[in-house]
Amino acid sequence: MPMITLQSPGQRVAAFAIDGSTITIEGLVIDCAAHQQDEAVTLEVRRGSDGKPIIGGDGSYIAIVRIPARRYDEQTGGTDPMTGEPTAVRVPQPLDPDAVELILWPAA
Repeated sequence: MPMITLQSPGQRVAAFAIDGSTITIEGLVIDCAAHQQDEAVTLEVRRGSDGKPIIGGDGSYIAIVRIPARRYDEQTGGTDPMTGEPTAVRVPQPLDPDAVELILWPAA
């Protein structure tokens, strides 16, 4: 489960649910694995002009989702045709949901 931090402990926050690497905040579904890149990613979830949560924008903060950089395993690939040496292939590891951080802001 992602690490959950309350920006203001004791205050009401948006309704949220977590299922593996998928976080749902007031109906907005965030597939953290799909957002993961070779560098860390920070998603700002804000209230849109229609009152619904959106990623980005100028509205008030609802949450911040921090997704760690993708990690790789090196495995032996084929043989380099020029040198005859074995090559290494980088294989991405699946996202570890425990490495995701969810920061919740007080609900307006």
